[in-house]
Amino acid sequence: MSELGNEVIVANVRELAAITGSTKKSDKNDALKLARYARVDPSILCPIRHRSAESQRDLSLIRARAALLRARTLLINTARGIAKPLGYRLPKCTADAFARNCRGHIPDQLTLVLFTSNGSDPATH
Repeated sequence: MSELGNEVIVANVRELAAITGSTKKSDKNDALKLARYARVDPSILCPIRHRSAESQRDLSLIRARAALLRARTLLINTARGIAKPLGYRLPKCTADAFARNCRGHIPDQLTLVLFTSNGSDPATH
């Protein structure tokens, strides 16, 4: 809207207890309160700025990578946790080398469970 000459204020909803906690909730009442705050002192609204599309894409990529790393760590720790009570210790190695380095240290039946997605023969993958 600012391209059309209108001032746009994006209120930080976490800072607006007077509206979010109101007992007289309605779109009309909320709009009136927001308009009054914006007219008297816009800083009451604790305005926020949205990220640019490029910044949002970058942040999404960072979050996706972080989620994949957490998932990989969880899977490796799960494999180690399943093997250990059965008397097998998987060797220390990097996460990238885990599947390659650890397959020879556990029995075939457990390899089918830990290193394949569908329980099929890992030698065919």
